[in-house]
Order: sequence, then C-alpha cells, then structure tokens
Amino acid sequence: IKILPCLSGLTPSRFSGRPSAKNSVSNEFFGINLKAAAKFSVIALGDENKYKNQIKAATKELSVRWLMNLVEPYRDKLSDEENENIDKLVDYIKSYFS
Repeated sequence: IKILPCLSGLTPSRFSGRPSAKNSVSNEFFGINLKAAAKFSVIALGDENKYKNQIKAATKELSVRWLMNLVEPYRDKLSDEENENIDKLVDYIKSYFS
C-alpha cells in the first residue's frame, strides 16, 4: 500500500498559510487531506514495523506546527476519531524529534 502520496498535499512546501474561507475548492482539498492524515495515522501507526519507511518519510515531511494550524479550522468537520488520530500522528512526530 502506498500511503504517503495521500499526504503530499499536507506539506508546507506545497502550500503556504491557512486555507481561505473564500476558496471552497481549497477548503475541500485540505479537508480531504486531513482525513487522509487521520487514516494514515490509523494504518501506519497501527503497524509501525510494516510501514516504517512511510512513517519515516511522513515524519520528515510534515511540519507539526503547520499541520496543527491547518487542522484547527477543520476540527468541527472531522469526526472525533479523525481528530484523535491526527493528534496521535502529531504526537508521534513530536516524539520522533525529542
């Protein structure tokens, strides 16, 4: 399974700043990619040995600060489980660097 491509839209190098309320296409894009990040967390962190290369790549590519700034406007559009899984991914990335 190739998991990392679904997260490619979440890297700071691709987009800067926060999504705009005026741009619904952009908002849908970010919402879909946040859902992908939540799913990535479930799959990859559920079997760290199997997906160690994808986890390592995501850890290097995703900026925790940028991701959290992106997540906040969408918290209410994500399920409790998706929010929890994104938080787990952020915590995992933070622990990688500490």
